[in-house]
Amino acid sequence: MFAKLSALVGGGPALNVNIGPQYDTAWGCWTHHSCTSKDDGSASSVFKIAAADPNDVKLVAARNGVKRLKMLRHPNVLAFKDSLEVQEKGQTVLYLITEAVRPLATVLQELDLSGQHRRVIVNSTLLNSHDRRS
Repeated sequence: MFAKLSALVGGGPALNVNIGPQYDTAWGCWTHHSCTSKDDGSASSVFKIAAADPNDVKLVAARNGVKRLKMLRHPNVLAFKDSLEVQEKGQTVLYLITEAVRPLATVLQELDLSGQHRRVIVNSTLLNSHDRRS
């Protein structure tokens, strides 16, 4: 009964993705999660930042970055899909949805490479990242 009532009343914006587990690594104040689209099930990534104060310097910088990423189209920059800012548990939370990516550290752990092989993979990944969207 309450679920139906809250669905009628709470018609605010919502993420159109199912958020998966959080990766172990983070970038600054951002947390990184895998996710899938509710529409077609395609893989994406969600980056999340939260602050108690909506005027927090980090949150303001994050809003500015999301705005700029929304307008930017370049093969060497992560592709923007969507963003959403909501109030959750007394905090302002900003979600950034991008193309699916995984942290390099996670990929290297899965490949279990060491020495010269590891350096070759890291260098080719960082130097030739423009070839990924050919």
